[in-house]
Amino acid sequence: MKISSPSVNTPTDFYFACRNGDIDGVIEQLEALTIDDVNRVQPNGSTPLHAACYFGHYQVVKLLLDFGASRSVLNKHGCVPYDEAKASELKQLFMRENSSRRFVDGMSSSGLTEWMRVSPNINDDAICRRVALKYCWDDSDTQRYLPRIQKEYIDFHFTNSIHHDEIQYYLRNAIKEDNPIYLLKAYTAETDFYKRLNRDLAEDIWLKYGSMKSLERIIEIVYNHSSLNQFVFKGKTYRGMKITKDDLEQYSTGTRLLNKSFLSTSKDRRIADRFALMEGVRKTEDGENIKHSAVCIYETRKDRSALDIESISEYPQEKEVLIMPFTPFKVMKITHSRASASGIPEFEIELRECKSLWIKEKWEQYKFAAVDE
Repeated sequence: MKISSPSVNTPTDFYFACRNGDIDGVIEQLEALTIDDVNRVQPNGSTPLHAACYFGHYQVVKLLLDFGASRSVLNKHGCVPYDEAKASELKQLFMRENSSRRFVDGMSSSGLTEWMRVSPNINDDAICRRVALKYCWDDSDTQRYLPRIQKEYIDFHFTNSIHHDEIQYYLRNAIKEDNPIYLLKAYTAETDFYKRLNRDLAEDIWLKYGSMKSLERIIEIVYNHSSLNQFVFKGKTYRGMKITKDDLEQYSTGTRLLNKSFLSTSKDRRIADRFALMEGVRKTEDGENIKHSAVCIYETRKDRSALDIESISEYPQEKEVLIMPFTPFKVMKITHSRASASGIPEFEIELRECKSLWIKEKWEQYKFAAVDE
C-alpha cells in the first residue's frame, strides 16, 4: 500500500521544469519550495519526480532525490517513480548508498551501545515490556501521541539535521491524516531519523528520562495500531553482520537474545549479503580477520513481531521486513561457510523467535511460562 500526496488543480511551473529537463529552472525553483511542494501530485496524476523519471532526465532526478522527494508516491497508473525510470543509470539513483549500515549490525561508531541483550531469562524481559506496550492501548491514542512525538522528539533532536524538512514532512502527514503508516515511511527514508531512534532505544534513553517517553510512544503505535495489521509478517528474513570472535561467542547455539531497537531485515538474502560484505574484511598485522562477515537468518512467528513494509518503503527494492523491539530469539544453528572473499559471508547464524504461553491469574498480575516449540 502506497500513499498519495495531496494534488493541485493546475500543473506547476516546477512540474514542467522537471518534465522538460530544465536543470537551471529546477535548481532556481527548489530554493523557494518546500518538500510538500515537491511531492504534490499534479492534475495528470504524477509528481515532478515521476515526470523526470519517465522522460529520463538524470540530473533532475538526482536533484529531486537529494532534496528529499518521496520515492513511494503512486501516480494514476499505480507506479512509483522508480517504476517509471527506464535506464539502469536512473534506477541506480534509487538504491541506498553503500555507506548506509541499515541492514548490517556490528558497525556502530561507539562500542558502548548494547544493541542486543543476552540472558537465559530473556523471555521475562520481553513479555514484561510487551505487556507495558499493550496496556490500555486504543487506536485513538495516535491523536495525542503523534503531536507529542513531533514536539518532544523530532523538533528537539532534528532541528539542525540536514534531513529536518524531510522528517517533518512525514510527521506532518501522520498528524494531519492520523495515519501511523507515515511513521514507518519516515523510518525507511535514508535520514538520520532511524539511526538516532535505534541508538536511543538501544541505550534505554526512554527509560532513563521522562522527557523521552515519546520514544515509547513510537513503539506503542507501531506495535499496536490496527491499521498496520495488513503488514504482519511471519517467516524468515535476513540481516548482515560484522562480528568479532568475542561477539560470536554470544551467539552460541541455544543462546537467547533480545533486540532492543528496530531491526531492518530483508526477504532477499542478497540484500543482507551485500551489506555484510560492503566494506571488506579488516585484518591484523598477522593477517587474521578483526571482524568477520556474517548473515543472520531471523524466523519470526508471532503476529506483531515483524511487519513487511516493502509496499510503503521509500526503497521498495530492498524488500524490507521490520522486526519490532523486544523480540526474543533463540540461536538455533551457526554455520561456518567459505571465506567472504568469495562473495559469501563467513558465518550464517539462524535465530528463531521464542514463543510464550501467557497465564493471567485471579489475584496477581501477568505471569507466564516460556516454551520453545
